[in-house]
Amino acid sequence: MQIAFYLPQFYPTPYNDEWWGVGFTEWRNVLRASILYEGHLQPRIPADLGYYDLQHREIRNKQAKLALAYGIDGFAIWHYWFPGQKWVNPLSVPLKGILDDKGWPGKLCLAWANESWQGKWHGLAQGKTLLTQEYLDVDRHFSVLEAAFRDTRYIRIDGQLLFLVKNPLDVPSEYLFALRDKAAPLGGLFIVGELDTRDGSKVTNLGLDGYYVSKMPGVSGFNQLPTKLDVTYTTEEKPDVFDYGSVKFVEDNHKRFFPCISCGFDNTPRCNGDGVVLHGAIPELFQENIRDAKSLRRSIVFYKSWNEWAEGNYLEPDQYFGKSFLEKVRDA
Repeated sequence: MQIAFYLPQFYPTPYNDEWWGVGFTEWRNVLRASILYEGHLQPRIPADLGYYDLQHREIRNKQAKLALAYGIDGFAIWHYWFPGQKWVNPLSVPLKGILDDKGWPGKLCLAWANESWQGKWHGLAQGKTLLTQEYLDVDRHFSVLEAAFRDTRYIRIDGQLLFLVKNPLDVPSEYLFALRDKAAPLGGLFIVGELDTRDGSKVTNLGLDGYYVSKMPGVSGFNQLPTKLDVTYTTEEKPDVFDYGSVKFVEDNHKRFFPCISCGFDNTPRCNGDGVVLHGAIPELFQENIRDAKSLRRSIVFYKSWNEWAEGNYLEPDQYFGKSFLEKVRDA
């Protein structure tokens, strides 16, 4: 099964209006991107789907049909939960639209992005926290998750509901166990966490059913340091630039390891000089990683991501490569 991470950030919301200005979506970051060094592939311009708004049913359906046509079996939709905050469940409108639309043709699971929102990734002062992640009110949290869990299109592994957790080390063990107990009548949870290590022993200790690794260079915990490139900068902003060809998905023979393949990375649209770029992400190198991942013969392969445009990390067609990355997914 091939699953792509899906960002629901492409529509106006009250909190983005408050923090970044009325009408803000991730497209604003994408549009303001500029060339920071010679050979820098910016700005990224969408092709087939354009600068879409995820409030629209037509767009969500086009995304699902496009993914299925090229071998992506479903989306892992990022889910957010901030109990006690002004906005408890942000970025939930696209998911609700999908669940309410019984004609939506895709499959889905939820990926809990359990981390505080830091303004530094959008140009605010270092240390500015916009929303603080807390682990409270598990009953109410499950009641929000349950609407998705009960959908017939929800992805299951051996009958269990696939549920991803971005930072499993941060979640109190009793919280995850409580979620498991509540999901038992629905078939139970198959919890897969993101780890920054190939230490498979942590899987059992944390009560996980599996794990993947997807850390980017320049982020603490990345355990395959890629080659840093010597580039000619054209502005005062000087992001760290690494060679995509030197980055391979983290391989692990642990039976509960699921490969996660990056189709590129460039978060300079969000943070300019503090950004990180994987330079030279081309379809042919991407295809090599897919083949290596599939040689492990695991039941799941993750792709990061379907539509992280402001991080240069997407499978959706653009003006540079068209559908070439999707074609490599299909062909491999």
